[in-house]
Amino acid sequence: MIFIMNKVAQLSAFCLFISPLFTEPAFGTVKYQSNPNTNTVLTIHEDGNTIARGNSATGGLLTNYGTVDLKHNIDNQTGTFSDLGAGDFIFSGTTSQTISGPVTFQNLTLNNPDGVTTVSDIQVNGVFTLTNGRLTLGGSNLLLGNAASIAGTPSASAMVVATGTGELRRSFPVSPSFPFAFTFPVGDVDGTAEYSPVTVNFTSGTFGSGNYLGVSLKNEADPFPGIATGNYLNRYWILNSDGITGSISCDLTFKFTDADVSGVKSNLYCIKTSPALFEYDNYLSNNVLNGTVSTFSRFTGADQLVKTNLKLFLEGLYNPATGQMNKAQDFDGGGYFDKYEGTIADVINVELHDGLNFQTIAYSFPDLELQQNGTLTFNLPKSYMGSYYTVLKHRNHIETVSMSPVSYNPGMVSYDFSTAAGQAFGNNQKQVSTGIWGFFTGDVNQDGIVNLIDLSSENSAVLNLEKGYLSTDLNGDGIVNLIDLSTVNSATLNLVTRKTP
Repeated sequence: MIFIMNKVAQLSAFCLFISPLFTEPAFGTVKYQSNPNTNTVLTIHEDGNTIARGNSATGGLLTNYGTVDLKHNIDNQTGTFSDLGAGDFIFSGTTSQTISGPVTFQNLTLNNPDGVTTVSDIQVNGVFTLTNGRLTLGGSNLLLGNAASIAGTPSASAMVVATGTGELRRSFPVSPSFPFAFTFPVGDVDGTAEYSPVTVNFTSGTFGSGNYLGVSLKNEADPFPGIATGNYLNRYWILNSDGITGSISCDLTFKFTDADVSGVKSNLYCIKTSPALFEYDNYLSNNVLNGTVSTFSRFTGADQLVKTNLKLFLEGLYNPATGQMNKAQDFDGGGYFDKYEGTIADVINVELHDGLNFQTIAYSFPDLELQQNGTLTFNLPKSYMGSYYTVLKHRNHIETVSMSPVSYNPGMVSYDFSTAAGQAFGNNQKQVSTGIWGFFTGDVNQDGIVNLIDLSSENSAVLNLEKGYLSTDLNGDGIVNLIDLSTVNSATLNLVTRKTP
């Protein structure tokens, strides 16, 4: 066993650069002394008692097959990952220790009550044992390899502090046996130390080479507007993945403390807050929140959401033969392709305007996914429940407003524009098929009226043979032509304009 008693061990190349002289007393213990002129090659063998030593002009090479017990710091100055061998490293100092420079440990044990801080990315491929003390990541990442495991008893006094920009990451086997579960032993030390682990349980997914799932957290309310009112957590978790694709199904469990709760914890739901709100399970017991997800993002606990289903059709994309909308096309110089994946026809913006003062916008949702069947969903924080005019804005269709204010309350809200022209304020829709109404197209410059300005833009695009995902491509086929020009001309003659309260 090597005890580095009172100096900093520095790694140079794949070497342990040792400037003092080492001596070998009985039982294979190597102690620091004070000769600055000796470089030493050390090989620690599996029996823990056999140490081969020699001289090296480039620094000391460390190949660890046994145990290295570090009392102070370790510093890899190469700037690249250095593999320190297949043995065990124990951080057991009595004051805070630091890991500098990227290194790979096979087995790492944390047994320092004052903790260890890493200022570089590090990796553990074997067993990461949390005996005592905390590993603080700051802006660095700790990657646990695809065969790594956690040992010890993680707690507020033995955990990974991942409240900076760094993440605790776990790589998963390329062909895992499902279900595959893992607990990220993370927490914070902002004021009182709090252990807030995240457990993931994959039941499906595709895992590429070099994949990982990373976790970090914040001891504060989620920043999504309106979420931190009523009942909510002063905590949120950020999950970030790379190389995990396909049909993902993953059960998540988030552990929180009573100190995190503002309001009544039995009213909490597991909420995803980025890029848009999504509600999962209601709180049950034991200070945990659960949800089964297909994507990873930011999560917290908050009140039940106001869930909204809208239905609408866009004249330009609507296909009477199918009763659905065509998918908007783009062009990359080599061919046409769907702008959006799956059954998404296009994206659209939604605004909620105050029911008593239309000029006041209470909430807005950019780039919501509009399905080919006309459905559109979004969620609203409970704090914004009320009556709002629902306003929809598309890149080349006339802004359209609901007939009257819609009541948004927790639970499910539905509104269907397509059943009648009168579902829009001022009957401002066009019949696109028998019994089906849709939003007028042609407002290329989005000024609220289809006129000669739009017609001029359309004419120019036709003459220039423009192709792609363009506001002038009214029917979404990826090319601006006489069909689009004719549509704008008709809308101009019919004085199509925006109508609002």
